[in-house]
Amino acid sequence: MLTGDRAKYLGLIFTISFASMLMAHQASIFAGLMWRTTSQIQDVRDAEVWVMDPRIRFVDEIEPLNDNDLYRVRSVDGVEWAAARRAERGTSCAADGQDRKGVRVRGGRWSGAAP
Repeated sequence: MLTGDRAKYLGLIFTISFASMLMAHQASIFAGLMWRTTSQIQDVRDAEVWVMDPRIRFVDEIEPLNDNDLYRVRSVDGVEWAAARRAERGTSCAADGQDRKGVRVRGGRWSGAAP
């Protein structure tokens, strides 16, 4: 079939190679997106278990766990410490007041969280 037609053979080899490269590229894009999506959780190496409000659908949602639920988590046997993760959005500006940028501040209220 392709033994006598060199142009079709080379075209087929090029097409298969290009398709394989595209599939590998798409897989690497997917892996990168998944890594960046979970990076906030992976940055905290000490936590073995994450407890979230059941209404939270995405890791970037800003609603923290309320204090009553946080105290319930702290009262479970085997829990060494628990702290609410907080995130706020705001606007920062330079000293001259001209350059404004949106910022996201993340952190937690750690007082009394660790034994």
